[in-house]
Amino acid sequence: MNYLDFFNLSTIDHRRVAKDETDPIELGRVFERVIIPIYNGAAGKPRRDGEYMAQGEIGNKRSVVTLYEDGVPLAVLGVCLHSRASKPLFRTLTGMDDDGLSVPWLVIRMEQDTMPAWVESWAIDIAWSLITHHDEIGE
Repeated sequence: MNYLDFFNLSTIDHRRVAKDETDPIELGRVFERVIIPIYNGAAGKPRRDGEYMAQGEIGNKRSVVTLYEDGVPLAVLGVCLHSRASKPLFRTLTGMDDDGLSVPWLVIRMEQDTMPAWVESWAIDIAWSLITHHDEIGE
């Protein structure tokens, strides 16, 4: 896979993001701090400071992660890695049909009016980390 389709519902932004636009070290950190804990039923720690937490469900076809700041939801992101999960996940996140999107894709929906600047790149790192570690994640 050379790219993923990224949709930011708050800014109506859609673009393709190549893996080489990410930092391999950050992908590893996201995998260790967020994806593994959530996969194991615990909360992930997106940042070293304690005010942010991530919870959700991680699977090998689809993943949904909610980012919280001091217990308040900031953003929900959905990552689709398999075409069978595309339609229901896209509808859940957006309320719309996916119109035959190709996978992989990432949708981020902001839950607050203001968002820390790092959230969008963090969401992209989560998606690419899931793609990179796809074989390590069971359903």
